[in-house]
Amino acid sequence: MGPPLRKEPFTSGGWLKRLMEGTMETISSEHCCAVDVRDVAIAHVLAVKKAEAANRRFILCHSSPSFQEYAAPVAEKYRPLGWPITENLAPAKPDEYVSLFNNAASRELGVVYTDWNKTMVDMADKMVELGTVQKP
Repeated sequence: MGPPLRKEPFTSGGWLKRLMEGTMETISSEHCCAVDVRDVAIAHVLAVKKAEAANRRFILCHSSPSFQEYAAPVAEKYRPLGWPITENLAPAKPDEYVSLFNNAASRELGVVYTDWNKTMVDMADKMVELGTVQKP
């Protein structure tokens, strides 16, 4: 997740495009671990600078929000501007909740994760700026 550099399609961008252009009928309640692309870049730089990180792998996962939580800050900003973001939310399935979190990147590398609201709004703003997503 996070602001793209190019207009070309990408997986998480496709999801956000469907959300913003109103072609997503229902916003899923499923959870998905993701991380802001800018945090991934910072983690790579920090890992290169720390000798103790050599030959190690770090799982980067800020948290495991639901797709509804990913959509909320975008809807809050763009619905009042006339974007057709669905208000139809799928019911929660608590028995299917999966959470993944590993704080080694924060603890050992010093990664400070970007707030999800900022990640999603920045991603939406950049996709609008690039013309990847267009108001119907």
